[in-house]
Amino acid sequence: APEMFSFDYCKFHIHRCKESTGRVVMWKEMLIKNSFTLEASFAGSSIVEKSCHFNIQDYEKFGQCICQSLRQYLDILSDSTRLDSIFLDITKSVLRKLGKEKIPPTLLPANEASN
Repeated sequence: APEMFSFDYCKFHIHRCKESTGRVVMWKEMLIKNSFTLEASFAGSSIVEKSCHFNIQDYEKFGQCICQSLRQYLDILSDSTRLDSIFLDITKSVLRKLGKEKIPPTLLPANEASN
């Protein structure tokens, strides 16, 4: 499943039409930070070379990957150093994606900030 999805293709904005969804309401009203939505489709991935529809084996693999990811997520939450490092990597990736080529020195490790 990891070969069929990419973090770079993910979107993290909230359209006006989605503001009344449970995920968004819980985030805004109850301050629940980690609420995820999994949307399924019969259409295939747009990042694999050969176009094809998803099949039962693909969905089974997605389920396994989701469970493994949740386990990794819980492990990371208990390791603040690793969590900080991952947040830093994600922040850099998002800034680059937004076209902010110059990353603020406060987001760089000490050895990179002085260069």
